[in-house]
Amino acid sequence: RGRRNPAKDFHARESGTKIRENRLKDLSQTVNDGILGLMLARANLFADRVALSVREQGRYRQVSYGELNARARALSDHLLSRGRPAGYRLAIFSEGRPEWAIAFLAAIRAGAVIVPLDPKLPPAELARLMADAQIRVLFTSPMLAPMAEVAAAATPSVEEVYVSGALPR
Repeated sequence: RGRRNPAKDFHARESGTKIRENRLKDLSQTVNDGILGLMLARANLFADRVALSVREQGRYRQVSYGELNARARALSDHLLSRGRPAGYRLAIFSEGRPEWAIAFLAAIRAGAVIVPLDPKLPPAELARLMADAQIRVLFTSPMLAPMAEVAAAATPSVEEVYVSGALPR
């Protein structure tokens, strides 16, 4: 089989190391850009790949990275158009579903502070937490909308309630 060439082996290891270093540097920069940078990188690289999937009524509904990015951007543009200052509190009261991630990413981009609320909370506790946090915007799912509406009505700081099926696109 012949002898191994230590110089050639060293060069191969060195170039592999440089490739890894460059990939780590790229990833590090993306991480420094935060979760929005990671999302944008994924949307640009893998627009058609499945980002999120949820089973509803026995069937899977999938959302691609491109769609996730576009819907989060549209929603954040809508939130920004409402003229709220950065740092307002936005609650997400929903079970795990793609719209939760869309609302989360949109809220970050719009400069809101996100307050995730457990969908198993009893109505009185939900209203108390929303009042304590001075929630101004509430995102919820169709299943939890009736309870969310009651809690929002009991919370003077709540200005708007969005139900996930009615999110702006």
